[in-house]
Order: sequence, then C-alpha cells, then structure tokens
Amino acid sequence: MEPEYITVNRKAYDKFADQHAKRHEEVGKYDLTDEQWKKILTENLLKKDTRNLVLEIGPGTGRMLAIFEELNCRTCAIELSSKMIEYAKQRSPRTTFAQVNVLEAKLESNLFDAIFMGAVIHNFPKEDARKLLQLIRTWLKEDGKTLIYTTIHEKSEEGFYEKQDYEGNIVRFRKKFTEPELKELLEEEGFEITYTMHTSEPDRQKNWLTYIVKKGENK
Repeated sequence: MEPEYITVNRKAYDKFADQHAKRHEEVGKYDLTDEQWKKILTENLLKKDTRNLVLEIGPGTGRMLAIFEELNCRTCAIELSSKMIEYAKQRSPRTTFAQVNVLEAKLESNLFDAIFMGAVIHNFPKEDARKLLQLIRTWLKEDGKTLIYTTIHEKSEEGFYEKQDYEGNIVRFRKKFTEPELKELLEEEGFEITYTMHTSEPDRQKNWLTYIVKKGENK
C-alpha cells in the first residue's frame, strides 16, 4: 500500500503544476539563469568528452531537462505527478519519462553519469530520504556525480504543511533539513561533497543549499 505522504504529495503537485509552470515561464529575480546553471553543470557535475546519460528525479515542469538537452546529454526523468510530466514533455521532448514513486523505481546499477535532484529530497521523511540516497548510489556510475539541492532551516522537523508560496491551500509532506543534518546524512550514506553553493530567495523567505557529491570510499 502506498504511503500516505506519497499520495498527498502526488495530489499536491498535480494541483499546483499549472501555477508552477506559469511561475517558471521566466527566470525569477533570485533564480540562477540558464547560463549560470550550464556553467555549474559543465564545470562540476558532467563528465568531459562524453555524452552524459543524466537522470533527473522530480523534474517538475522540465526547465533543467531542457538545459541538459542543450548540453547534449541523454536524459531520463522520474516524476510522481502526471500533470508535471505533461509540462516537462513540452520543454524536453527527447527525455524518457517514468511516472512512479522513485523509491519503487527499478533501474540498472552503475547506469548514470550524473543524477540531478532539485527540491526533491525534502519531500521524503528522513529515513526514506536515506533510502533514496542509497538508490542513487546504486544507480550512479563509480565516477559519476549527483547534484542535490533543498531548502535549509534552523530547526529539523518534518510533517504535513500548507505550501505558502502557491494559491489553493495546498498541503504536502515536508522534511525541513538543517545544513549539518543533510551533510551528515550524505556522509553516512557514502557520499563525498565536491561542491557547495548557498543561495536565497528573500521574496519567498527561502534559503537554499546545493551539494554536488560523488561516491566516497567509506562504503
């Protein structure tokens, strides 16, 4: 039986997909531009001199997939919301999509050169986030890297919260990580941090933490 938080989150993302797509028609005031993202990805995530096979977990309406396509990557995506997939396919028609709870996805080991997971890990309870990291480590090639970003908070907590930056009283499950907590979790699951970036959205009162990680030697 599907966990309650997965059901709640699927309904939530289907519900606010239209708003999400509209908000991302243009790059926000505090968002990284496409060119800034390309620089980060090419310098820190993607392999040189090869056509990278990239998995995006939770692509939303497909902005990053389109950027990966422009960087000549082969792209696959796992997304919980069918409504989000509809939008993402418009932006990234060459991507292969799977609508599934990522924890139930069946993928080959050592398959991907890079995995991108933006604003996703906080949609899972901490112990399921741990399971997700274990899957990522399995799916990633030995010399591959993963980019993960999430909001960070002063206090660690998790539960069901109303999403304040969208209309419609939309409730979803949210894990609020502190920075030391997320760093510790990654290291416990055998990842080594190779890149760190902090950004903020004052208008939405959000602080973001981006890590790029590779497989460490302790697992």
